[in-house]
Amino acid sequence: MTTVYPDVRFAGGPTYDADAGAGVRNQLFPFTYSSGTIDLPSSFLSTISTTLPGNGGVQVRRLGGSNLVQTVGANLKTYIRTVGAGWGQGAIGGSVAITVAQPGVVTLVQQLGLDNLPATIDAGSYSVSTSAPTTNFVQYNSSWLFDKPLVIKVATGTPFYITFYTQWDH
Repeated sequence: MTTVYPDVRFAGGPTYDADAGAGVRNQLFPFTYSSGTIDLPSSFLSTISTTLPGNGGVQVRRLGGSNLVQTVGANLKTYIRTVGAGWGQGAIGGSVAITVAQPGVVTLVQQLGLDNLPATIDAGSYSVSTSAPTTNFVQYNSSWLFDKPLVIKVATGTPFYITFYTQWDH
């Protein structure tokens, strides 16, 4: 009997390079979601202090759910303040309001651990592998991705807006 994994898709962003020197690239931002609030774990802040999100592509399995994002958590606000200069906005002070301008919709996913794929898969090759792929998707990292973009307003002297989104293959 063949195991089928429904709803495995290619998704683009938001991603970061966890350890580019070691070849650990395109990891999903480890967003958390609870009761309408999107956030980041505090442990993530020390690993990504100045990196802007990318849109690198990853394989994910959709776990489902349509969850409305209505507020921004404290750690995500800290991240936005920390990388504000990267968006060309200079320093963003602690008293600057960071709010949801347009609510987004997130869904829970798991990212496929690249160790479970043939080494040549990113090169576009369909060569024969020397071992069978794993059957239980070991080393998936869970996160929340965007079915509908989330727009965050940063109320500096001249307000600016940050849009978090995910590009899905359909």
